[in-house]
Amino acid sequence: MDKGIIRMNTDSSNQLQSQAIAQAAVFGALREKLASEVSSSALLAELLKKVNLMQKAQATPEEFKERFYEFVSRAEEHMDVVRPFFPALVVFLPSRRAGV
Repeated sequence: MDKGIIRMNTDSSNQLQSQAIAQAAVFGALREKLASEVSSSALLAELLKKVNLMQKAQATPEEFKERFYEFVSRAEEHMDVVRPFFPALVVFLPSRRAGV
């Protein structure tokens, strides 16, 4: 087997693995930020559930879009907390993944 092909496959695998770790870190950081900023335990539980649903749907752009908007609409009163995460989250929206 050509060593260039092996290297390309390894590089591609490493890149996908790094991307998955970075994506998990975004959702983990969002959970931590919500936990430290949202005082209502009922609202926190609801928001964390929505974050989990977003994370599970990230591979399916249309489903992610639905989950993202559900999260945003529910997190409206804490927009100052979640807004910094938007750039990392919107990459999963269908319009952003068209070139992928």
